[in-house]
Amino acid sequence: MSAEIQAELHAARAELARAAAAVSAALEAVERLARRVEEGAGEVAANEVAATSPPALDEKAADEKAATSPPALSAPVDLSDPALAPLLALLAAKSIQVKTLPAPEEGDEHLTHIALLMGERYAAIRTFYQRLKSTLGSGHPLTLHLADEPQEHVTATCQLATDLHNLAFLSDYKYRRSPQYLLHARVNRLPRALNFLAGGWLERYAAALAARIAARRLSERGALGLPPLRAALLKNPQITLPNGDDFELDLVLEAGGEAVWVELKTGDYQRHVAKYSRMSELLALPPRRALMVLTDVSPQVCASLSSVFQMRVLSVEELPAALEEALCELLPPR
Repeated sequence: MSAEIQAELHAARAELARAAAAVSAALEAVERLARRVEEGAGEVAANEVAATSPPALDEKAADEKAATSPPALSAPVDLSDPALAPLLALLAAKSIQVKTLPAPEEGDEHLTHIALLMGERYAAIRTFYQRLKSTLGSGHPLTLHLADEPQEHVTATCQLATDLHNLAFLSDYKYRRSPQYLLHARVNRLPRALNFLAGGWLERYAAALAARIAARRLSERGALGLPPLRAALLKNPQITLPNGDDFELDLVLEAGGEAVWVELKTGDYQRHVAKYSRMSELLALPPRRALMVLTDVSPQVCASLSSVFQMRVLSVEELPAALEEALCELLPPR
């Protein structure tokens, strides 16, 4: 064998040895990773749930989405706003006077984002929200076992907990992945956090949803060249009834001289339903435009309540379709 061939053979053996070493190192890394997976990754802090959270839109996609979205329909905070004149006149015709409107809250955009997540994915976050709501009075920590939950529920729950923690509505939040699948959280008993979690989120969700649907319908009418219409939205107005009693409406939307009224309860609805029914009679609204939204009530209970009281009683999941139907009547497509 020539010296040249021997040199090439020696070089080939050296290259093979280096490749074998690299493969061995890679196998060791895979084994270490497998052991970590088997042993559990340990505690995962709130800002480390990206693996279970929906991917964020890139800037281009976000710009495209914004460009195709209808303009927002906001709730005025000043009774002198000309857009409110028809709605105020409609209420005045029933001898109902609007006294005050709530001031805008700091961080409104973030609160609305969380409320939309909770409303649009309520079935997925229901268990976590129920447990969280049960601790509002005590402030006790909660532990939730998610091993048997569908991945969609785990993703939505972790996203909600992360958002609440980032906003300081949760003072503590950790999630342990496989094999524990344990979520630990504690509510921050700040007044704003308590108000939002007790039911403010549902009012905010309904207002955002109604504004979105109304704005889309107005935009569609404009695109078809139909005569322009305008709409006005009131959220949590303080009113005085004809008998002098004070009352608060959760949400009223007016268009074309007609109104849609929505009341929302996350619990203890039994004490309020008769009062709401009397208000519906005073407003002289048909049940399809007098809505009461309840969380965690069966379809049978909703149907029974709707048959007894002058309102349409429905679940959170049914609200989008009910608002579409009601607003189609106020803002017809032709």
